[in-house]
Amino acid sequence: TWRMTLAIVLVTLVMLTFRMPFLYIGPFLVFLLSQRNLFMGRMVTVLLLILLGVACLITYGVAALAWDHAWLRVSLWVGIYWGGFFLMHILQEPRLAVGPLCILALMSYAFDKYPYPNIILSQLGWIWALVGVSFVCTFLMQWLTGVPTAIEHLREEFRRLSKQVEDMCGELAR
Repeated sequence: TWRMTLAIVLVTLVMLTFRMPFLYIGPFLVFLLSQRNLFMGRMVTVLLLILLGVACLITYGVAALAWDHAWLRVSLWVGIYWGGFFLMHILQEPRLAVGPLCILALMSYAFDKYPYPNIILSQLGWIWALVGVSFVCTFLMQWLTGVPTAIEHLREEFRRLSKQVEDMCGELAR
């Protein structure tokens, strides 16, 4: 908990220093990236980068396809959100689909409020900057506080389970 708290404070300080928008997404990304071991954190990072890239492409695609047609834009957003929630239902790690859905929600709101391509591209750029800051701060805190690697975590689990088996065999022998 304290590792995550330090990372959230660091992300918030960096974001406030550079006056980055979307201040509320930084702690959420730190929550997503703070895993029990380094392997899981890196795996979530790679998957999140892929999903964020897909979310940006979908945002750009909807904006290009339904620029002047609000009825088509709303229909496409509803279909995309339904698909995102369906992905949350079938994914092994459902928290990964929440990040791109939040970005899609922000972009759809911004697109309907200010339908200019420069503003949308600027906001997508700020989101990618926020993602980079969150990754760096989270992994810096994990490196400084010594998060166990995947093999260390596996060894600890194996020791714990071996101890349970040994205790159970000792009980049965008595």
